[in-house]
Amino acid sequence: MATPVLEEKIRDEISRLSILLADTSGSVIAFVLYSTEEERQRSASLLRDSISLPVVECRLGKKQQNPLRFVRTLKKKERACVFFYAVEDALPELAGYVNLNREAFADVPHAMVFWIREYGLRALGNEAPDFWAWRSGVFDVRGPEERVEPAVTPRVFLSYARSDGALLAKALRERLEREAPEIGVWQDIIALEAGRDWFRQILEAIEKVERLVLVMTPAAQASETVRTEWLHARRNGVSVIPVRYSAGPHPDFKAMPRWMSRAHCYTLPGQWNLLVRQLQSPGKTDRVPFMADDLPKGFIQREREFSKLREQLLKGDRRRPTTITTALTGAGGFGKTTLAAALCHDEEVINEFGDGILWVTLGEKPDVRAGMATLYAALTGERPVFVSDRDAENALAEKLNEKNCLLVIDDVWQRHHLQPFLHGGNECARLITTRRAELAGEFTQIKVDEMTTEEAARMLAAVAEPAPSNLTPFREIAELLGEWPLLIDLARGALRARLQRGQPLEEALAQLREAYRSRGAEAFDRRDSGQRNDAVSRSMGVSLEPLSEEERQRCFEVAIFPEDVPIPLSAVAAPWGMNPEDDLLRMDGLGLLKLDLATRTVRLHDVIRQWLGAQLPDAKAVHSRLAAAWGDPKKLPDDYAWRWIGYHLIEAGQSEEFRKLLLDVEWMEAKIEAADVSALESDFERMKGDPVLELVGDAVRLSSHVLARDPRQLPSQLAGRMLLHEEAALLRLEEFDKHPWLRPLWPSLDPAGGMLRRTLPHDSPVYAVAVTPDGRTAVSGCHDGTVKVWDLASGRLVRTFEGHAGGVNAVAVTGDGGRVVSGSDDKTVKVWVVGTGKLVRAFEGHADVVRAVAVTGDGGTVVSGSDDGTLKVWEVASGKPIAIFTADAGILCCAAAPGGRIFAGDWLGRIHVLQPMAFSTG
Repeated sequence: MATPVLEEKIRDEISRLSILLADTSGSVIAFVLYSTEEERQRSASLLRDSISLPVVECRLGKKQQNPLRFVRTLKKKERACVFFYAVEDALPELAGYVNLNREAFADVPHAMVFWIREYGLRALGNEAPDFWAWRSGVFDVRGPEERVEPAVTPRVFLSYARSDGALLAKALRERLEREAPEIGVWQDIIALEAGRDWFRQILEAIEKVERLVLVMTPAAQASETVRTEWLHARRNGVSVIPVRYSAGPHPDFKAMPRWMSRAHCYTLPGQWNLLVRQLQSPGKTDRVPFMADDLPKGFIQREREFSKLREQLLKGDRRRPTTITTALTGAGGFGKTTLAAALCHDEEVINEFGDGILWVTLGEKPDVRAGMATLYAALTGERPVFVSDRDAENALAEKLNEKNCLLVIDDVWQRHHLQPFLHGGNECARLITTRRAELAGEFTQIKVDEMTTEEAARMLAAVAEPAPSNLTPFREIAELLGEWPLLIDLARGALRARLQRGQPLEEALAQLREAYRSRGAEAFDRRDSGQRNDAVSRSMGVSLEPLSEEERQRCFEVAIFPEDVPIPLSAVAAPWGMNPEDDLLRMDGLGLLKLDLATRTVRLHDVIRQWLGAQLPDAKAVHSRLAAAWGDPKKLPDDYAWRWIGYHLIEAGQSEEFRKLLLDVEWMEAKIEAADVSALESDFERMKGDPVLELVGDAVRLSSHVLARDPRQLPSQLAGRMLLHEEAALLRLEEFDKHPWLRPLWPSLDPAGGMLRRTLPHDSPVYAVAVTPDGRTAVSGCHDGTVKVWDLASGRLVRTFEGHAGGVNAVAVTGDGGRVVSGSDDKTVKVWVVGTGKLVRAFEGHADVVRAVAVTGDGGTVVSGSDDGTLKVWEVASGKPIAIFTADAGILCCAAAPGGRIFAGDWLGRIHVLQPMAFSTG
């Protein structure tokens, strides 16, 4: 019997080989090492189980030294995998034979696998060097000591299909190695290591290079492996460069993804020098994220809703977000999120949105700033600390500009939670899921209600193997459960549990149907929230039947965790004091929760979470056990614990303990270091209403721009901002000795709790200022000719508009806050886009300095006043003046009032009140 280590090694080699055999319809030659006869026999058995081809064994030796002769005795039209072993017994004759006939191997219609001991492989390499150099179509697994390390760190990954691109890839790599060796090329056939997962090595190699060169052939277009390689490259910011050979097989350019058809495809050898120059230049590019979860097992497409949604997103109108919603306000579990995920996995949608698929889940009480930070990180690979929601919003909007992304905003409960994700990215589409139809009034809506009976029946039947031909009993259960996807998923879990116990399918279905009926399940009114809740309760009762009382209690306890947050298994295990994996696997199988072993996290649907939580008799005790299991709050075990310790302490009824932590400077500093300053600000928000904590929280907020860079400045910042407050004594700053720090002796920093909210520093005199209608952004006009945009919550300079040749005397903001108008000493008026800094329009026509600007309510017309004594009204769309008024002196100020009237003040102390005629001012 093979040892566990040996078994793992064998399975790894077989896995790599089976992929190789599936990826080509032509010849494959594979040399794979083994050490013992036992290993060879086990490998042969696994090979038969892993590939669809018949496996034919052949022992080499003195009587059989010609592998091609044996292969040609097989039927040419039927592909097979020929299993050669005892290769070392045929040396050196075999080495000489393959050396002389290496090209003939490529024409063989059968796969050949040579199983050879390590010393034999080394001897073959030494005695047949020409064959060894001719690697096209050759796959070898060597030990680490046999692997040749590259002379330079590879900057280019070579992607190709073996069946029709191997020779082309080989020629490309060898020419690059000769003519541009400094580039460094990673090719699987020479770089893969034995004993490690082959595809993991490929993904790791892609993550380390700057470019992926894709040899475009028909087989490459059809290869799932090649597709995964370029998808992984784009998602990691690795530039993908398609190439083709003029004399090679031509790809179907019409079938290329949209992004690829826009990229330059180098034709070789004619454009060789251009290709080399690009490969020699820096090659990292923006990431192309794909953030949608995998589709659940047994997923059934809902064609009616899916087709409507797909048509809406692909029709080309990107400026109106599309919303999936259900007419059942407050109800969940009808499949909105799953339908959105299915859309994200649609091939045409992926190709249409070439800059990626973004996903954020909000829920009832979201951390909006953290959601925006996650999207920003997905786009850039960076995770800066944003000191305010507005700061994060501006940064994300800037990154979305000029992008062609699909942004899914899942489970929206409040309009103000959604708003920050709607800014920027005019070429992006947004897909919103919400159970509150009133939030989606301005968007195109697609209702997601119950499944059809047929869809629900097929979803339930997906658990049975083989697929049943008679769906009638499945339809009966689907109708009992109102075709509600959430309940169908629970029923599927209950059916799976019965089948796993060995119960025949018909008997299991009959018992399941009877279980629902005995609990009063019947078709219910989905518009009635009470009936929906009753249906959930009845279904959960059936689903919990296979669990023991102890297991049910643990299931209830999972409900203590916050909604829409991936819960680490370590956090679930903490109050139980045991490894929860087996219990959670069982609950996952029953459809009660979703367990992801890859990320080692658990998720609960909020409808199920709510029901489970209602069954928990003493939630406070479970929260307390969790907090106690974490131990010392200054040495919490992971990111989840640091971010959510406050939530669990409050739910445990230990608000006073949490209050002590928020007055402990050492703990606050540790939290910022372990999580970030925004996580600490969120903790103070949890304790809103406590005057002392509000004062300390204000000091933290005022210091956030400093603490984001250096958490160790916390004691200095708190001391400098709270010197005037007696509450500072509660912080016991004089006892803080974790590290050296400078203590201000004078209140030189903006104090907490004062009227001053922000000071926005400029390098030159400020002549004008305006604020957006939402009060979140300020715009200033400066003597140096710039217009600056500021985030008022953080005090951060968002962007600077440069374009005036003289000082800016006046600024105004449109009613929607989207554009800024500026007037300057250079006699011009300019209109800018707040979100991007793009110059929309420049108005020229004044004969002297522009002193005043205003904008009408609809943003369609701009008013400007100048030292030349004129007041001009400009049409933004055309850039032309549509009306002019001349005063007896220069105009110093102006305003556009609702209803159309315009006011202007001049040097002589007069106010002019004007009524526009023959045009609308909004």
